Amino acid sequence: MTASIKVGEIYYPVFCAKSCSFDLTNEIIERTGVNDGLFYKRRVRRTDWSGSASGVIVTDNTNDRYSPFYLLQEAVRRSEGDWEFAFTNEDNETKTITGTALIEGINLTGDINSFGQATVNIIGTGGVVIDESGSTGGVDENVDSDYWTTVAGEYSISGSSVGSKSLVGKTALAVGLRGNVYDIITSGTPTNLQAKFSSLAGSVTFDSSIPFESGDTVWVMWKD
Repeated sequence: MTASIKVGEIYYPVFCAKSCSFDLTNEIIERTGVNDGLFYKRRVRRTDWSGSASGVIVTDNTNDRYSPFYLLQEAVRRSEGDWEFAFTNEDNETKTITGTALIEGINLTGDINSFGQATVNIIGTGGVVIDESGSTGGVDENVDSDYWTTVAGEYSISGSSVGSKSLVGKTALAVGLRGNVYDIITSGTPTNLQAKFSSLAGSVTFDSSIPFESGDTVWVMWKD
């Protein structure tokens, strides 16, 4: 497993990392309905992710990796960055998780009897994209996500996303608005925390009695 940051158009490993981790956490909340009976039911409200990398301190940047001192620069440590976690097995099959994150903390330590060590912790802002490729041609899930801007007073989105992506012909996996993750339906009329997805039209429709407010954006994760 390696953790890398995107500089220009290339992902560079974070210094000489010897250990990495990727963590994803769902916020679970209770939900109730008239037919729920005496048992609690729950659903996922929001999802959070973070990651870290630890390794030996290097002081310069090369074609193979970037120094933690690069991450310490104000323009880098205070800005969103594109990160990639790559998992490779013994058959050289690789699966990657990519997403935008902020640097939460950097720790540099030194010991007289060993090399200096560095640890960087990042926290995600937005969703992640999972991509799979391998020497044996593994199944590519083609999972992707993006945001759509909205018009105040309206209650549906369609057309191209901020990143010029379309939902036509796709299968929606998750829909988010105002910090809430919506239950996806494909027929009927959406109410409350429901979002009606149309693969044919490439659209997402919400409860018409709760229209968009100024500045709202709709996040969608989908697969081909």
